[in-house]
Amino acid sequence: MVGTSLLFPLAAPNSNNCCNGCNKYVKKQKVKRRPLITVFRLDGFLSSGEKKSDFNMWLKSQKIPTHDKPPTMSPDVLTKRLTGRRKSMKGRITRKKSNGTKLASVDQLKKMCIESRYKCVITGCQIAFHDPKKQRYPYWALSIDHKFPLTHCRNDPFAWTIGNLQAMASSINAIKGDLSDDEVKRSYDQYFYKNCT
Repeated sequence: MVGTSLLFPLAAPNSNNCCNGCNKYVKKQKVKRRPLITVFRLDGFLSSGEKKSDFNMWLKSQKIPTHDKPPTMSPDVLTKRLTGRRKSMKGRITRKKSNGTKLASVDQLKKMCIESRYKCVITGCQIAFHDPKKQRYPYWALSIDHKFPLTHCRNDPFAWTIGNLQAMASSINAIKGDLSDDEVKRSYDQYFYKNCT
């Protein structure tokens, strides 16, 4: 019952015993408080006040700002962009020495984007492919995220299947790291309540 001292009055947080009156030895574990760190990461993600204002407006309206519209894409361009993403995923599989035998196809990635209605799975905000000719990588850019973090399933052949991939805003994916979707969602909710209500 280590780590439950706030929930159960019998827990003995200052000993290596399971609970008060128990002689069972339990190895102490560190309790991770990562969602709060993620709030700070999200809070410090944008360097200027103007960028933070645009970001917060995007979160409130759930639409990409009119002054920052992404390029329109034909189905052929979408296929080309997703082919490039899949190629970079293959490179990542090679670099990380992962098992990518079941890597999602371009058609599966395209279907995933369309079924997500180009909305971030965490925020519900509009996302899109950015203009690759511009230097800037916008916060609303579409990125492909692993539902179950790759750090936990690198050698699993299903890590790169469409069942473990989802559409997410680049800004949210950048701060996600190896957190679960639930942890990131809690952090996002805290950030939204603090900055957008």
